[in-house]
Amino acid sequence: MKRIALLFIAGLMGTFVSAQELPVPSPMCKISQVVGLTNIDLEYSRPSMKGRTIFGDLVAYDKIWRLGANGSTKFSCDTEIMFGDQVLKPGKYSVFAYPSEKGEWKFVFNTELDLWGEGDYDETKTILTVMGTSSKCAAVETMSLTIENITANSGTIRMAWETTQVDVNFKVDTDGNAEKNIAEAIEKGEELDKVYYQAGRYYLNTKNDLDKAMENLDKSLSIKETHGAMFYKARVLKAKGETKDAIKTAKSALEMAKEAEAAGWIPYMENTIAEWEKE
Repeated sequence: MKRIALLFIAGLMGTFVSAQELPVPSPMCKISQVVGLTNIDLEYSRPSMKGRTIFGDLVAYDKIWRLGANGSTKFSCDTEIMFGDQVLKPGKYSVFAYPSEKGEWKFVFNTELDLWGEGDYDETKTILTVMGTSSKCAAVETMSLTIENITANSGTIRMAWETTQVDVNFKVDTDGNAEKNIAEAIEKGEELDKVYYQAGRYYLNTKNDLDKAMENLDKSLSIKETHGAMFYKARVLKAKGETKDAIKTAKSALEMAKEAEAAGWIPYMENTIAEWEKE
């Protein structure tokens, strides 16, 4: 009986110990960023300087580095990403770096995810090698990985620590992804009035392709007449220089918005029509 009681107490203590949450020297960090239509995630542990010399000492030059602390750094994307003329397929990868004292760093993407630091790194599983540009920066106590310089079609993976900043530029095919999404939504055939409406807005606002914008908005309106699609049609007509027809169509959209009690649309439509009528 005494033995059973001791085992119970030992098990209970083990549970308490394993359940403790304590601070760690290099905390985990996860960032998520959308670039165009591409979702990018970075997961890594953030070491700090703590008075140490980092590059050339704690982190050796020209040798593989885990790009952080603890487990290997992870990078994931859900569409293709282009580094120059190289393509990284959608997926999740471990990322390592070869720091250099001379300006350009080498970064490698590897398919082996379950690595502790650089341990058991298998070079044969590296699928992509890219170069990053190194420069001096203001002192950074805790290492950071971020996505910077974001546009609809590009961005920069940036590493900053100590007084070193390294940038790796990339591009994404946002237009191609958008066209693919539109085609897939049309093929699926659900709520096509909304599908064509959103496509019309995309072609007007992003691509400035007035013909495709009108084609999609007309398809949307042929399925269901809505104040949003009607007003965007008016905007396309205005962009084509057909101001009289644009005003007439916009007024029809305004009446539809009032009937739908679309309070958010009404002042915007009224102000736009007033501006067009002044021209």
